[in-house]
Amino acid sequence: MVEVWNDYYKRVSEIKIYFDFMLASVENNETNEELAKILKANGFLMLYNLIESTVRNAIEEIHVAFSGDNLKFSEIFNKY
Repeated sequence: MVEVWNDYYKRVSEIKIYFDFMLASVENNETNEELAKILKANGFLMLYNLIESTVRNAIEEIHVAFSGDNLKFSEIFNKY
């Protein structure tokens, strides 16, 4: 699970850089209204991708852990 958290924090820092750039551009009137909408939409896509990849990686890690222990579905709740 350490890799999942490392990937999460890396993506969060990248998103923070993007949002800082976006906010600075919009506040300084360096973008027109249409470009501001595009930047905002891209920000939402980045947030969606962060959530999707984090959940996917976490589920994959859980699957690997269960597979490595050669557990059957009925044994999972007894062991964990």
